[in-house]
Amino acid sequence: MNELLNFLAEIQFAYHRYQLLNEKFVGTDFSIKDSYFNPRLGINYKYQMNGITYISYARVSREPRLTNYYNADESSGGEVPQFEKNALGQYDFSKPLVKPETMNDLELGTSYTNDKLSLSLNFYYMLFNNEIVQQGQVDQFGQPITGNMERTIHYGMEAVIDYN
Repeated sequence: MNELLNFLAEIQFAYHRYQLLNEKFVGTDFSIKDSYFNPRLGINYKYQMNGITYISYARVSREPRLTNYYNADESSGGEVPQFEKNALGQYDFSKPLVKPETMNDLELGTSYTNDKLSLSLNFYYMLFNNEIVQQGQVDQFGQPITGNMERTIHYGMEAVIDYN
């Protein structure tokens, strides 16, 4: 915008598709498609020659991995698909148990740099919906079982001091 103030805008679009056909151990046959739109906005203000302050907002989505839906490599050992079952006890492959997560991230920070010293301080607040987390259990092979937490909040501060 000018020498002291600039604006940041970023857009990411992602498309993911997982498909498994003709799996012989459980009869698994599914296709999952997801599209994600991830915007990011920010403003940087240069308050002096060596110092800036900024604020930014981002909304990010993350899809489950294929192994969150079904670890086909382990199907012969008893691994089962992670989908809801219908009234007949059959898997409903249109209803996965693990859902994509979204995060809203708000950050505010400042930094100062000269020939010998670099300082930065960043505050962040991240609100997750359906965060994909380990559930504290392991499968028969010792691998963590994952699932969704409906809503979680992460917040904190990061500080860096570098003196040469």
